[in-house]
Amino acid sequence: MDRCAIVIRSDGKTIKLHCSPGDTVSLKDLQGMVEGHIEITPTMLAASWSREKDTDAIVLVINEEGKLKRLPLNQKATDISGIKTYDDVIVGNAILMAARGDELIGLTEEAADNIIKQWKL
Repeated sequence: MDRCAIVIRSDGKTIKLHCSPGDTVSLKDLQGMVEGHIEITPTMLAASWSREKDTDAIVLVINEEGKLKRLPLNQKATDISGIKTYDDVIVGNAILMAARGDELIGLTEEAADNIIKQWKL
């Protein structure tokens, strides 16, 4: 089964990234896409969006030091995030993935397409 991550760039563009090989994206590639060390943050998406029984959550992978580095605002990622305070935001590129315990996994292609369509990413 093909798995995908959804890259939500701070410039508003969205890219569906195929996980290859396997069902995840390497740490090195995640760090490259967010331009630094990664941090996992929750989203408002229920785990059921993954359309798999063994998924615990849908999360965003972001730059751990993005605000310190003054990376640009990522409004789409902020909108989908689980941020509960009005004055907090996501900055820089973000990657939407599923989580199974402490493991990050790609979404099924069907789930990725559905999220992109429903959330107008």
